[in-house]
Amino acid sequence: MPWMALTVQKGAVSVENTIFFKNSVAASGVGRDLHVRTAGSSAVVRYCLFEEQSAVCRTAYDGAILDLGEDTTNVFGDPRFVSGYD
Repeated sequence: MPWMALTVQKGAVSVENTIFFKNSVAASGVGRDLHVRTAGSSAVVRYCLFEEQSAVCRTAYDGAILDLGEDTTNVFGDPRFVSGYD
């Protein structure tokens, strides 16, 4: 079943030191890792790892706030670089 890592429905959240990897979502136009859904809700994201730097991973509807900070506060890539896998 497809699922998304984090949806902010109401209020404000702060996300730090988090790895987002291999998430998916069934609805188009919704970020697979992080989605801020309603006007007035917000997410501040710092020191996180995302698979890629694109709107495919992170989205916010009109009136919602997605604050990713400066380009240097989050990183993009494959988290498996720290261990072997088959």
